[in-house]
Amino acid sequence: MARDGSQAKKKTRRTAAADPRPEIAERVLEYFRRNGDATDSVEGIARFWVHEDRHVVESTLNDLHARGLLNKRTIAGTDFYSLRKDPPPPSQQRTTAGPAPQ
Repeated sequence: MARDGSQAKKKTRRTAAADPRPEIAERVLEYFRRNGDATDSVEGIARFWVHEDRHVVESTLNDLHARGLLNKRTIAGTDFYSLRKDPPPPSQQRTTAGPAPQ
């Protein structure tokens, strides 16, 4: 029975760790703004740019892409992100992570 409890805790921890985080979004956007032609994968951004958990970074990047702040291109099954050159509509121009406005 203790095993079930520990599995539930692990699942909760993993789910919480995958939520987009505003401070990571800010760091990613700042890097892209300073390096306008940069493109990198989730793994590269997590490992070399922000030094954070890959799953948290992936969730944050997906959120930024959904809000129109980043471009996403898939090459050979790997997603690559870059700064969107044309600005998103004003309703999507937020720099912190969170759900897109409706």
